[in-house]
Amino acid sequence: MHRAWLGLKDALTSGDKAIYDETVRGEEVFVDEYEEVLKDRKHLPQSVVELVQEQHNMAKSSLNEIKALGENIQ
Repeated sequence: MHRAWLGLKDALTSGDKAIYDETVRGEEVFVDEYEEVLKDRKHLPQSVVELVQEQHNMAKSSLNEIKALGENIQ
């Protein structure tokens, strides 16, 4: 939590590119965490696996949208 706050604080004081970079980094961590959970899905009920997979797909989609929006940020 502290690391996230420091990253956000730095991003807010460093301009649009820093905010963009921090947002992408956070989303990538989010996607990676879902992928880790899905690696051990054999220990989860199917309904949970389906929910986690759906959320993982939404997180990847959000990450792709953020990256597309940031193509013009320098």
